[in-house]
Amino acid sequence: MNFKSFFLGIVFSLIVFLVILIFKKSKHNNESDITKTDTVFINKPIELEPEFKFIEVPYLVTKYLPSDTVKISKVEIKTDTLRLYYQDSTYLDISSLFLTQYPKTDRLLQMLLDNNNLKLNLQNTKGEVYSKEFKINLNSYSYNYVNNKLTSKKVPFYKKFDFFTELTVRPFNNLWDLDLGLEYKTNKFNYTLGLNGFYYPNQKKNLGSDLFLRIRYKF
Repeated sequence: MNFKSFFLGIVFSLIVFLVILIFKKSKHNNESDITKTDTVFINKPIELEPEFKFIEVPYLVTKYLPSDTVKISKVEIKTDTLRLYYQDSTYLDISSLFLTQYPKTDRLLQMLLDNNNLKLNLQNTKGEVYSKEFKINLNSYSYNYVNNKLTSKKVPFYKKFDFFTELTVRPFNNLWDLDLGLEYKTNKFNYTLGLNGFYYPNQKKNLGSDLFLRIRYKF
């Protein structure tokens, strides 16, 4: 066995090991996410993340007419709790903390995230319901919604890179490719650079290797 074959064997073994490791880790994370939820109690108030550098302006704000409200027959104050009685004899207890903590922050009713679009359905302290829609770019920016404002900051350059392994099999021609590379993503283009190991038994008996560069355009 020559040095090149030995080297390629080591590379392939390393890539296969990484694939198995990533698969096991992904499986473990998926199982944990599905079967277990941890609840942690912290003996201090929450510290909200400060606003980021850039303020995002919504491209569309929609205000809605009031919806049907539940009629209240009686209101009682019990120590630090406000109790609302409905006409069907049921009631709702609202803690004073709900009313006094973050009093100027609008209530989030719904969040819709679809690719590069973020829609927030909100209700302000006057009871008015409205929505704000933003264009976002999760590849290039991190976002923080606090104090009724969406702010952003640029993702560090090094965090835009992803390591990956990829196996490609073309069974009709008995062609095998195994790639280990580094990917850089932008809004429209993905750039990939890495090492390719290939085995084409109908063309070459030994394993082969080469560097590769791929550029992918997203429509």
